[in-house]
Parts: sequence; structure tokens; C-alpha cells
Amino acid sequence: MSERNAAEQPARADTARRWTVTVTLKSSGAQLQMVQWNSTGGGSGSDTPEPTRAAPPLSEQQVVAALTGATWDPILGAVG
Repeated sequence: MSERNAAEQPARADTARRWTVTVTLKSSGAQLQMVQWNSTGGGSGSDTPEPTRAAPPLSEQQVVAALTGATWDPILGAVG
């Protein structure tokens, strides 16, 4: 899981963050990605959104389980 500041550097404790998980499927090489935020998003400059949590809402294991579930099979079959 990678983490980035949603605002300009330097990062502060009250800076909005986003977490990204990318999963590459062994069977096809397809990549699925989920992005999670700790804020409601939007804003720029002095209007940077306030964070709503210290950690991502889903753990890395939960994201991988969601991205590799059977729900994606018909979608990946249609585009793959």
C-alpha cells in the first residue's frame, strides 16, 4: 500500500492523505487499483480538506480480497 499527501509538502498531521493499492492478477496480468482517502476530498491551496481518519478505511488484505473477488471475473473477461 502506498501513501501520498493530498496537499503540498511538507506533510503535516492534519494533511489529507490517500492510500493506493494495486493488484496484478497472476492469471492475466490485469491490474486493478483501489484508492482510499482520509478526507472528503476536494479543495486546493488554503481550502485543503481536513482528514477524517488516521488510517485507511480498509486494510491492505481487505482491499486485495475485494479486488480479487469473483465479482471482477465478468468485467475482466469482457475487457481482457
